[in-house]
Amino acid sequence: NFSNGSRYSWIVEPQLAYTKQLGWHNINFLLGSSIQQDGSENTLLAGTNYSDDNLLGTITAAGKVVPSYTQSRYKYAALFARLGYRYNARYLLNIAARRDGSSRFGPGKQFANFYSIGAGWILSEEKWMKQHSAWLSYGKLRGSYGITGNDQIGNYKFLDTWSSNALLYNGVVGMDPSMLYNPDYAWEANRKLELAMDMGFWKDRILLSFSYYRNRSDNQLIAYSLPFQAGFSSVNQNLDAEIENKGIEITLDANL
Repeated sequence: NFSNGSRYSWIVEPQLAYTKQLGWHNINFLLGSSIQQDGSENTLLAGTNYSDDNLLGTITAAGKVVPSYTQSRYKYAALFARLGYRYNARYLLNIAARRDGSSRFGPGKQFANFYSIGAGWILSEEKWMKQHSAWLSYGKLRGSYGITGNDQIGNYKFLDTWSSNALLYNGVVGMDPSMLYNPDYAWEANRKLELAMDMGFWKDRILLSFSYYRNRSDNQLIAYSLPFQAGFSSVNQNLDAEIENKGIEITLDANL
């Protein structure tokens, strides 16, 4: 096999940020976008029927040459916004929304909307907490919930594709179907929930964090198995099931 390939990628992410302080109120706003593209090209020459193994290093000595060429393009675009609000350096609120588009889905399925919301309370800044707990230098309660998307399934999976083979018919290279057509699958959705408490003791010499998380995923992008009679072992689609992953994390840092 003799091959020559190349790959390229680029990404542009412009952002616009705004911050305003109004007394005890602090507002910050972020508007941004992400545009990216990557691609690859590869040319392959497969040589067989050599008369001598000493000639394997050159394609011109092959008795039979089968060429192949692959090209792939991936395009992604997103527009997102985030609004942050802080009151009296104690109460925090963040709201984010985004719209994502991917070339890995068929027409009408390429774009989807996602969002998230988070809130926090720095209780160590409360006067009653400072008066009764001098040993607590930092304390924060926080929680968040959001939905993110996933398009990591590969390029052109919604198309019916063909590939060349090594068989010749009247001197012409043959073609084989390589993938089934399915334009109906769309973005996979991941829903993430987290509740946590962060604490610092004795001027943050000891840092302790408790967090509970729960991740749920639906519309998973999978290769759905097909019966042998279909002529293909699988077809790409969304799985109508829910997968849950949850747990508790405890982190302790000490600098005594």
